[in-house]
Amino acid sequence: MDAFAAGELTITPLGTASMVGEGQYNLPITSITIGNGLKIVGGESRGSALQLTRKAKGAGIVGVTIANFSLNFNTNQVLADTTPSGGTTMKQAPVYNFKVASPLAIKYKFPLSITAHEVLDSLTLTPEMNATMKSALKLSVGLAAALDSITSFGTITEDVKVAFRSKPVSTTPYVPAP
Repeated sequence: MDAFAAGELTITPLGTASMVGEGQYNLPITSITIGNGLKIVGGESRGSALQLTRKAKGAGIVGVTIANFSLNFNTNQVLADTTPSGGTTMKQAPVYNFKVASPLAIKYKFPLSITAHEVLDSLTLTPEMNATMKSALKLSVGLAAALDSITSFGTITEDVKVAFRSKPVSTTPYVPAP
């Protein structure tokens, strides 16, 4: 993510999101939808958010918050609520396109242990999110070109373990401060 470093971009996890390593974030899965043949057709991480900010020359701190993520396996897209600083929220806008690198694998152990694992890769910005980032982050021509040069935004690894929780994960949607 050298392009992010060049633009002095800061990514801050908000809501139920947390940082687990440099450039790696945990967004708790709040729901999954399984269709025919045990195929995942959708999933959500409601309440999680990532805030992208930078100091733009002459504009001060600018940014965009990406929140309440969902996966659409019919279109192979990550969707999220996108809110430019001081702007209007676009509900469930397409953020990334993805490919399924490792299809869903579900394991069951007696008496009641169910786990699932899936990996999505080749994350690329959608044209809509590319335009949102350029506008909200007030990228110069050079920084916009650096953003365009990013060929992959990494992977999404989904690890699901069915278990009782002492404290449930919040499913309240994240709403950015005005």
